Formats: sequence, C-alpha cells, structure tokens
Amino acid sequence: MLIVGRIVAGLAIGVLSMITPLYQVEISHPKWRGFMAGTFQQMLGFGFIVANWVTYGCDKGIEGVAAWRLPLGLQMLPAVILFLGMFIFPYSPRWDEWLDGEFAEICEAFGQFTGINVIN
Repeated sequence: MLIVGRIVAGLAIGVLSMITPLYQVEISHPKWRGFMAGTFQQMLGFGFIVANWVTYGCDKGIEGVAAWRLPLGLQMLPAVILFLGMFIFPYSPRWDEWLDGEFAEICEAFGQFTGINVIN
C-alpha cells in the first residue's frame, strides 16, 4: 500500500510541476506572470527542504512507529487545503477562447473541404 502511494504521489507531482505554473501564468496579470511562475518553483524547493527537516527531526526525536507516521500524516494538511481551494479557482480564461477559436477554424476548414455547412 505504501509503495502504491509513493507511485501515485510521484506521478502526481510530475504532472502538477508542469501544469500548475502554466495555470498560474494564464490567470495572473501580465505584470506578475514571471513572479508567479518563479514563486511556484521556489515554494516547491522550500517544501522539499521542510519535508527533509521534518523527517530528520521525527527520525531523531521520536521513537517507534510515530517516527514515520507523523511525516506521512503532515503531508495530508497541505493536500486537504489545496483540495478545498480547488473549488474556488477560476477557470482558465484562455482555454475557453482558444477552444472556441479552434472549433470555428475546424468547422470552416471542413466546410471549405466538403462544401457542407457544419453548424448552420
């Protein structure tokens, strides 16, 4: 069970390391885009440092099974906060415009190629 959790967490951090800065840059003001992407990477590094120190402290200061259960349990706090915050995040403004533009372009190309009006 622990190994499966590690695999899932590894895949998730790989995907989120790519998608999160992209989303942040899309929804932020042009003046702040670089700062937002850079802050994400800095906080990722800061999180690694905190996780290592927490694990080190638990290993040296706590006896028994709590030495590994406490660091695992502490990981759930930010995950729950992010999960709850996910419901108030705005949709990507570019995605809607891009998708509408792509669909219109495809319909126009299809109409030119076949002579059939797709929508009307």
